[in-house]
Amino acid sequence: MVGDSGLAEARPWHAGERLRFEVDVRGARAGDASLTVVAAGGAGSVEVGLDARQTSLGRATFQARSRLRAGSLRPGPFHDEQDGWGGRRSTEAVLDRSPNAVRVAWQAGGRTGMNAYLRGPAVLDFASAVPYLRAASLAPGARFCFDAVGATSYWRVDGRVGPGTERVATPAGRFEAVRLDATLRRADGGGTPVALRLWIATGAMRLPVAAEAETALGTVRARLAAFTPGQPAR
Repeated sequence: MVGDSGLAEARPWHAGERLRFEVDVRGARAGDASLTVVAAGGAGSVEVGLDARQTSLGRATFQARSRLRAGSLRPGPFHDEQDGWGGRRSTEAVLDRSPNAVRVAWQAGGRTGMNAYLRGPAVLDFASAVPYLRAASLAPGARFCFDAVGATSYWRVDGRVGPGTERVATPAGRFEAVRLDATLRRADGGGTPVALRLWIATGAMRLPVAAEAETALGTVRARLAAFTPGQPAR
């Protein structure tokens, strides 16, 4: 994992930040997504949210909320819900409860259950991964890996930071960005691995400006469309 010792002392985001993305599938506009940072629990924690909405190929929504320790940016309570994309599902987990295992409670299609997974050295979730990576040291060519909870399952993420920077054009403007290439795999070996790409701008805000995922539907792309900076705590 890109280690905690490499986290920027000054966070590149503040409470109240909101990032909005346009999402397309195979080049056709398919919906939008947003990432938010809100204050929660006083100075000791931060709450982050991920929301996505598909308006083509059938309406679907996904929402995730994670509460992070302000110092380490490691998550504790996590919850997500999705409606569409195969039915109504939800995930519940407390990621800092045990040093040895992560228990993931899930609901899907009227069924409920709980699965336990042997935890790796670093465990994040679908909402906390991007804020963590924004604050992490991303040395050119460095490898990174972490476990992630989300969408009723437990995942392994393995990737590498690009060797240099790339110019990325988005509706919000043009950015010089670092590219991260990764593969998302289910920890139980099921399903098909998903190739991921994420571009993080090199400016002080370390904005996530673009992302791509290779899915069964084709390439899903998200591009930053607008952003509202947060305000430093007084």
